[in-house]
Amino acid sequence: MARTSSAGWFFTTIYAEELRIDRSNVAAALDSSDPRVRRLLGVGGDFGSTLGLPNDFGYQIVSLVGSYADIYERNLGQTRPLRLSAAPTKSGTSALAVCSPRRHSASI
Repeated sequence: MARTSSAGWFFTTIYAEELRIDRSNVAAALDSSDPRVRRLLGVGGDFGSTLGLPNDFGYQIVSLVGSYADIYERNLGQTRPLRLSAAPTKSGTSALAVCSPRRHSASI
């Protein structure tokens, strides 16, 4: 992806986590009836092209690197030297609040 979409890449992993999509279920999520999931994964609407990206950019990101929680666990989680507890976004009650930015557009 282009350098200008670096923040978008990061927020895509967070938004996938909010929607409960990760590497283990992203393929099944393609059949979701949730319009947010469908837009993120590129099976509904043209969200990607409005950003100058392929419409399935969200699917590509999540299937290759996972959601924010997947990345967190792989790099900082219990199996890593730091042994930090589960990703902060999983419980929703962590002191570290990470969430994707909201856009004020009906197309999202």
